[in-house]
Amino acid sequence: MAKQQKYYVVWSGKIPGVYDNWNDCKQQVYQFENAKYKSFESKGEAETAFKQGYEKYYKTHPSPKNSAKQLLLMQDQPKPILRSLSVDAAWNSVTKVMEYRGVYTETGKEWFHKGPFPRATNNVGEFDPQSHDPYYVCQHVQIPSAGMDIYVECVQKADSKVLGHVVDEKGRPLPFATISLLTPKDSVFITGGVSNENGDFVIPCQPQRIIVKVTCIGYKTLTRNAPVGRLGIIAMQPETYMVHGVTVKGEIPQYKMTPGGMTVDVLHSILHDVGTADDLLSMMPMVQGRDGKFEVMAKGEPEIYINNKKVRNASELKQLKSVDIKSVDIITAPGAQYNAEVIAVIRIKTLKTQGDGLSLRATSQTWKNNKWNNYDDLTLKYRIGGLEAFANVALDNSHYSNDQDVVQTLQIKRDEFFVNADLPVRSSWTALQYRAGLSYDFNTDHSVGLSFSSQKSFYN
Repeated sequence: MAKQQKYYVVWSGKIPGVYDNWNDCKQQVYQFENAKYKSFESKGEAETAFKQGYEKYYKTHPSPKNSAKQLLLMQDQPKPILRSLSVDAAWNSVTKVMEYRGVYTETGKEWFHKGPFPRATNNVGEFDPQSHDPYYVCQHVQIPSAGMDIYVECVQKADSKVLGHVVDEKGRPLPFATISLLTPKDSVFITGGVSNENGDFVIPCQPQRIIVKVTCIGYKTLTRNAPVGRLGIIAMQPETYMVHGVTVKGEIPQYKMTPGGMTVDVLHSILHDVGTADDLLSMMPMVQGRDGKFEVMAKGEPEIYINNKKVRNASELKQLKSVDIKSVDIITAPGAQYNAEVIAVIRIKTLKTQGDGLSLRATSQTWKNNKWNNYDDLTLKYRIGGLEAFANVALDNSHYSNDQDVVQTLQIKRDEFFVNADLPVRSSWTALQYRAGLSYDFNTDHSVGLSFSSQKSFYN
């Protein structure tokens, strides 16, 4: 079928008029500020439109071919929510430059503008509210001057949400509290979030009844069985420890927002004495998991680094002690230095070793879930100048248990079968781990080294 002839009207351009092909029309409007032009099915229609003028014709005469369809679409479309915040980003695949901003939908006034960021990647350019406020899954923005609340939802959407306001014992907003939503039957983790600087949180959630678990360093863990919806004010009480008659009260760790995420000061907080790096990460805001298997909330599994060296074995996190850690960076918007597939990064920075000589450290951990577990390790180090040699041996004797509820529906021809099964999962293992290596520090930022590690499992 031959292509139908079109005619083009240029009301405002280099040379206004009626043109019978797109190339001639393009020459008149290309790089012409506020150019006004439109295509038509017939020459007569185009000439009539040119005489009537742009303002009159364009507003009152939609294309006859599409006018009925357009009117139906306009009737079915919901009205935009003007009292809202609109966010978007732009990324140039050639120059690798990215920027994003948010504006009031009703007035067009800019709320925030970030960038341009050079050498960005596409996972940075895929902007959602978490990129602007990474510690909050669905952030709540307060606008006192306009007297209204605006909710900016992330990509993780649901018909129902859990909303609440976390405060301390004096009624002050408590930021960075971790909120975990669990199933009522077996306390399986569903989803979670973190309170923002105003103590507010909004978490999308499909189940209609849940267990809400709120934790914050220095405060008692609060658990509440509640329906999905508004939880109101959640008041946290400080944790108090008794040591030989002396009361020691926990303090909130030092949090600092950084480009792409946050930094937690471990050295000057009570996290300094929690145990291993594995124990430490399980207590970090926005981080869920333990035993080397961690997830950053609303992101997924992160890459973990210790002093710029990627962690390739979970035993490295157990062998590193929290007393040797200076700070932890939680990055939810990785930059160009990471692969495009990386969705989150955790960077652990350790304290610089002081002094020379020989050192020996022995540690033991014991805990219980269904059965008793223990982890024992012995580390020998020798340091002179910038050269350090070390050897480590560890015994890991652990157990794992989890009760799973499986619900299935099977359709076989005209028959429908429902399957509801409880699947208890139990596992145990005993492993002996060896690790040895050498390293040399040129300065605080540069070092070279090598290491060898092995593991022997006696029972699995």
